[in-house]
Amino acid sequence: MTTIKLYPDDVHNQRTIRQGHPPDWVNRDGGDYDLVVLGGGPGGLTAATTAAGDGHRVAMTEQRLTGGTCVNFGCTPSKALIRCARAVHDASRGAEFGFRLDAPPHTDFGAVMDRVRKMRSLSSSGDAVEMAEQAGVEV
Repeated sequence: MTTIKLYPDDVHNQRTIRQGHPPDWVNRDGGDYDLVVLGGGPGGLTAATTAAGDGHRVAMTEQRLTGGTCVNFGCTPSKALIRCARAVHDASRGAEFGFRLDAPPHTDFGAVMDRVRKMRSLSSSGDAVEMAEQAGVEV
């Protein structure tokens, strides 16, 4: 079994790993399947849960984190980062909205990245291994 590591080893990254690649996960005994899905990204999760919902016996395998690149490394983290940048930009334009700051907005990059990891852990909960299992998919 592949060991997944995300840095820094904080509460948000630990949650993302527990959801997308639980370290204590025990595979079932297996058996005959109607469908075996390779990869737990958006396409694989959708195919697996749809087929299971239609009554098929489905197995899905994922080497890294369920949710794939978008949830874990692309779309969700980048949009969370962009949102922080937009908030700073909007705050710097306060006069247009009828307020002023006594100093320019200060950005704490560590806090920004903590929020990015938090948003990723929240987003990945919808693509969690446990959610696939609850939908009838053997992971």
